[in-house]
Amino acid sequence: MTSDFLAIMLGLKSAAVSDAVDALAMMGAIDYHRGAVTVVNAAILQRAACECYAVCKASFAAALRREC
Repeated sequence: MTSDFLAIMLGLKSAAVSDAVDALAMMGAIDYHRGAVTVVNAAILQRAACECYAVCKASFAAALRREC
């Protein structure tokens, strides 16, 4: 995913996405090259996320448990 595509998905300017990607890479949380994002350290990424990470994770897990 390019930073432009991420910006469109998130409703942000691409400069803001680039800044966030750079910061997360400098923290050692992710690696980002040519549109490929690799999580290097999930614990660092989770600490950098807001408190809604746990809520989103729980909602996603609950959705997977539902029967269709």
